[in-house]
Amino acid sequence: MNIIHISPFGEGFNIGNFAIALSVRKWIYKIYGHSANIITLPAMAEHLNCGLTKKTIYLANQIADAVIIGGGNLYENNELKIDLNALESLSVPLVLFSLSIGKIYGRDFNLSRRTDVMPDSLLTILNKKAKFSLARDLATFHHLKNLLPEAKHITLGGCPTLFLDEWTSSFSFKQTTMKSDICLISIRNPNQMNVPLSVANSIPDLINSVNNFVFSKGYKKVKILCHDQRDLIFANSIGIPYVYTSDVYEYLSLIKSASLVVSMRVHATLPCLALGTPVINISYDERSLSLLHTIGYADWDLNLLKSDNILLDISDRLSLLDIHKMMKQKSETKIIWSKLYEIQQKAILMLK
Repeated sequence: MNIIHISPFGEGFNIGNFAIALSVRKWIYKIYGHSANIITLPAMAEHLNCGLTKKTIYLANQIADAVIIGGGNLYENNELKIDLNALESLSVPLVLFSLSIGKIYGRDFNLSRRTDVMPDSLLTILNKKAKFSLARDLATFHHLKNLLPEAKHITLGGCPTLFLDEWTSSFSFKQTTMKSDICLISIRNPNQMNVPLSVANSIPDLINSVNNFVFSKGYKKVKILCHDQRDLIFANSIGIPYVYTSDVYEYLSLIKSASLVVSMRVHATLPCLALGTPVINISYDERSLSLLHTIGYADWDLNLLKSDNILLDISDRLSLLDIHKMMKQKSETKIIWSKLYEIQQKAILMLK
């Protein structure tokens, strides 16, 4: 079986995208075995075959059994190259897998439409063409259903990184001998955050405050965790040790080895939840808020834009880590995750 997998790489080689891509590949191998050939293409690129262009669609019609797109924020940032004329000629099944769209906070601190979002007209055409469309979170699902209210092939499905414990079960993680004092602060360059300027300007002080706070609580080995090469110059300016890798297994080893992660990145948070690392998530846009709600962790999430004192909120969550560790075992959470797992499996089966 030949499957073309179209995946976001991002300008800065975002490691979160690689964790998602790994999870999609593991799903395909789980259903179709390792005899399946997965041909990976970027969602958008200047000089490469990418996206749903005429070259990709010609290739798919010649040699592929199906095309899968995702997961990632391709709706949100419109980073999927599409040739609408060629798309009409696609003759193999198309599955949209764990894609998201979300609003950002404007200067009035209310959610507003992004300027670079995929147009609704294009979303409609793409989802009509798809055999199956799996929305990553509730906000995305509701947006798509508003566009195509009669569409039964659009469903809510979460993110495949929720099940990284299964996808990495045969991998030997590098473990540290002093796990109990390691804290990672997962950051994003404020210039990439799409938040009000006053919030963006406060991020360096926030990171330093979090560093000092967790250090005072016994986490003596604190590092900034960069996800993207665009984070590096910013991290370097803070003065706290930082780490970045483009190797997904090294990245997951870092997550697994930490005793606490304070995260401004959903793809630090989800791997933490999957692999059992305590995590305090800080959301700053609808994408993150909606995803945490979708997986049953809305009450644990912190909203940076609505918090009166985010450091006090982090302190509160830190005092409740024992409760956090039990959340995944709650029957309500198990039911939610089990349903998401079943829907993701159904989506992969639609490739046949």
